[in-house]
Amino acid sequence: MKIKYLLLLPILTCTAFAAQTPKSIDDIYAPTVVAVPPCDPVKGLIKMPDGKIRHSNYGGQPENQIESKYSFKVKNRMYIESADNGLTWSEHQLPAGVELPLFRHPANGRYFRVDGVNGQSWFFDYGTDGEKEVSRTEICPWWFEFNAEPCFVGKRILVPVTPRTSSCLQNVDFVFGSFFFITDDFGKTWSKSSRLNVPHHKAGGVHKGTRWNHDAMEPTAIALKDGRVWTVIRTSLDNLWQAWSKDGGFTWSKPVPTPFYGTCVMPKLGRLSDGKLLLMWANATALPELEGANGVWEDVFTNRSAIHAAISDDDGKTWRGFREILLDPRRNAPDFATSDGMDKSVHQSQFIEAAPNKIVAAIGQSKASRRIVLFDTRWLEETSRKCDFSNGLDDWSVFNYKKGIIGHCAYNRFEGCKTVPNPDAPTKNCLLIRYQKDDSLVSDIRGAVWNFPSTDSGKIDLKIKCLRGFKGGKIMIHDRWINPSDESAETLSFAAFEIPESFGDGKTRSLELKFDAKNKTATLSADGAEIATRTINRPAPIGVSYLQLQSGKTDGDAGMLVLEVSESGAPRK
Repeated sequence: MKIKYLLLLPILTCTAFAAQTPKSIDDIYAPTVVAVPPCDPVKGLIKMPDGKIRHSNYGGQPENQIESKYSFKVKNRMYIESADNGLTWSEHQLPAGVELPLFRHPANGRYFRVDGVNGQSWFFDYGTDGEKEVSRTEICPWWFEFNAEPCFVGKRILVPVTPRTSSCLQNVDFVFGSFFFITDDFGKTWSKSSRLNVPHHKAGGVHKGTRWNHDAMEPTAIALKDGRVWTVIRTSLDNLWQAWSKDGGFTWSKPVPTPFYGTCVMPKLGRLSDGKLLLMWANATALPELEGANGVWEDVFTNRSAIHAAISDDDGKTWRGFREILLDPRRNAPDFATSDGMDKSVHQSQFIEAAPNKIVAAIGQSKASRRIVLFDTRWLEETSRKCDFSNGLDDWSVFNYKKGIIGHCAYNRFEGCKTVPNPDAPTKNCLLIRYQKDDSLVSDIRGAVWNFPSTDSGKIDLKIKCLRGFKGGKIMIHDRWINPSDESAETLSFAAFEIPESFGDGKTRSLELKFDAKNKTATLSADGAEIATRTINRPAPIGVSYLQLQSGKTDGDAGMLVLEVSESGAPRK
């Protein structure tokens, strides 16, 4: 059976509905959704010798039934395939018992797969055509989770390993961490690297409880041009962490924080054909932990509704972009938690380069949230963005959480803000932000979050109309995605400004927020008159990339209309 996914899933871009269906990969620029992956992306997205791109429903999915140590009894194994660089996809069913390769070694051109099978860890060689298993070698007599892509250093393969043992132990400050299995002879013999460790999260400050402490896990690694290997690591802390190896991955420096935000999210690093590095991850901060969270196991995920990409042309020293590649299509769903599936998010990803500058990215967890997205890396390096709500709230996060963790680590959602007709242009829409008391919500503050290309200095222009009875609000700038209703948002921001209740006269105003992170200043003006200045009191190593608007918390609020938003900034150096 073959299904052209282009016919089933309308092609969308992050910024608007595509005016025309792209005819070739050359037409792709902004992120464009083209298909739904057959499983949660981690591995399985691969380019074959004939140039076709495949995504298989790799082992580890519920349909993978293991019979014994030396044989798979696989049911319902299949893959989708694209012959036009990811624009259209067809579905292919495999015979029972057949598995597919997951990776290709760039040095020898051989395809392979690494899997935990029936209590052991295995390496499977698929030769240079990638169609049939040639041989298999036991890596070790223990099962490990291989939940990240290998790194290649010449002929060497570094396979990331996550033991996942500590989350069941309460009040233990010992860190289990991650490591790499290493082979120099394409899987015949194996060594093990030193272990990568990070500290545990602890309650304190805004956190009344402790996050799920899963230690260092899901490391992604890349060989740098200076001979070192660099790894970026998922943690339970506020940021991804990093370490370096000078001996090809055997021993690692003590991990330290990266400037990239992200709590319990998976990073993915890759080198492109022009030598640039691309990083994908959820550059987002979760809500503060609630009382009762003890760090033993997952409680609720609140920072997995957006996934980002950044690009570096100096081997990771500096980065540009920090743009949303995909917002969870179900981020506002009233049944977000109660719908089918376990993890529901867009934080997991895998990407390949289909053509120079053109990326095919598989993203997400659960069928309802997963997507395959195409984008051009040059889009990451833009210096401006604008929104007139012609595509509704496609570019915005505006949801609130309903109280009560349901199913697997999730809240049901509520669309806290909505679009309404623009009173100044009746054929257009605008955004209404209005506080309404609602004790069923985790926080009933209404908020709206909008991403733009990261910059160190720039300005945001907003056209707003505060309705008669407006009870005040806030405008903030950030370096990451923040939950729209997060009541600690102001403390996380570079600068926060009050939108005064006195603006509630029904007049249309032009706001201008100028910021310069290096000179540590931010200024808000209304109709050309300066109304407030703030000092940016912390470093901004990844620049400024987010606008957040929030209501006040006074009942009877008539609300604020946001008619237009635009941002322009200096290119990051």
